[in-house]
Amino acid sequence: MPSTPIAVGQGTAYDTAEFVLQHARAAINDVMQDQDGEILTDDWSGTWIYLEQGKRLVEHELANNGVEFNIKEVVFANISPVANVDPTTQVWISPQGYFDGTNNHVNPQIPADLVIPIRLWERFSGTTNPFAQITPAIDGLPGNLMQVQQFRIWDWRGDAIYFPGATQANDVRMRYVSYSPQLTAPDSVIPFRRSAMAIAFMTAWAFTNPRNPAQAATLYAMAKTEIDQIISSTVRRKQRRGIQKRAYGGQGSWEGPVF
Repeated sequence: MPSTPIAVGQGTAYDTAEFVLQHARAAINDVMQDQDGEILTDDWSGTWIYLEQGKRLVEHELANNGVEFNIKEVVFANISPVANVDPTTQVWISPQGYFDGTNNHVNPQIPADLVIPIRLWERFSGTTNPFAQITPAIDGLPGNLMQVQQFRIWDWRGDAIYFPGATQANDVRMRYVSYSPQLTAPDSVIPFRRSAMAIAFMTAWAFTNPRNPAQAATLYAMAKTEIDQIISSTVRRKQRRGIQKRAYGGQGSWEGPVF
């Protein structure tokens, strides 16, 4: 038994950039001489541009369809209280920093590798209290919530996380989907399982689209089919979980989670 977790790339479940490129070359008929290709070669800088485009497009499709991959967590500590107590005031955390309703702060900032947040929790700063989940907003933040000690609800829009604001400093723990590292060499690892074919077809599409849009449409459809297979597997896995509907309404007023 290993004493430490096996690193990404050491198992057979993870493919390399070269494996993806071999299949992308096959898709554009670039393996007539050998699998190293004549066009999408390892030593052509354009190859790595198209490969990165294909990977990022697949990442976006998977993230937008609820596939959790490259999961990370971060804690934003001691987020300042809202500076302007008014139901219309919203605070937010963005790549540039934190806005408390009146003032801009350099920290905290959302991580540079964030694709989309999944879940958020909060607790009072300076305590060892357990974190309580913050509810994701449906159709935006309500406009009639008075600020209290907790954030209670969050919204993701415009590359920022919005809250109604809290009258006390809070810590926020965030679970999020992150971008994978850029692929720069043949042995670079694709860090999400069994996505090589989707990335290969999307890379082939990115290369072909400026040259032959009609043929590129077929490659894009092939990429989407592979992406749909990954999404379907995720849906089946999630359907195996016991799910209890969250109750809404009927409370008269909302005071947020109990700390």
